[in-house]
Amino acid sequence: MKALTVGGPLQGFAWARLGVSLVLLALAPFVPSGLMPGESQILAVALIIALASSSAMLLLGPPAQPRRLAWFICLLDSALITAVVAATGGARSLFAFLYVLSVTAACVMLSRTRGPAIAALSSVFYTGIVTVRTVLPLMW
Repeated sequence: MKALTVGGPLQGFAWARLGVSLVLLALAPFVPSGLMPGESQILAVALIIALASSSAMLLLGPPAQPRRLAWFICLLDSALITAVVAATGGARSLFAFLYVLSVTAACVMLSRTRGPAIAALSSVFYTGIVTVRTVLPLMW
């Protein structure tokens, strides 16, 4: 049986991120404005950052410390997804499903403790968006 290398799943993850980013970037102009309120510039910048980081992972080859890179990429994805969700409608955003993809990738790529840590971080980020957008305006 052939042993799995750490660079293999990381490259597959980079290809998946590249594909999702390209599809979302290509489809964003065709989404009706009612489904995606907010600033589409933030969506474009976040997707370009995801494209650039995925392309760098693929072009530079296997990193010296793939586990650290996977941890950094999962943290970056959580932050980028939060920016996209906040810019495109908050709790009613069309892009909230990206959290599920990010947590699934983190659970596959990272250790037993770091995968749930990304899930907890994503939950805190999404809870923050919901709180700031819906609860706080009702209190004022």
